[in-house]
Amino acid sequence: METLKELQENIEEVRSLLNNTILVKGSLTDPEIIYISQQLDCLLNKHNRVVNMCKKVINDY
Repeated sequence: METLKELQENIEEVRSLLNNTILVKGSLTDPEIIYISQQLDCLLNKHNRVVNMCKKVINDY
């Protein structure tokens, strides 16, 4: 399982690349932009699941 730090780094990298891609494409509705946005959402969801799991363990302890 990836660590939270690795997930954060991946999320930041995708955000940066997405911003650059939007500038190049010039449209938020471009299919590639939509796909990249969906992948970023997946990373964010994974990050949030891991954070919530950690919080649950801490609270249950």
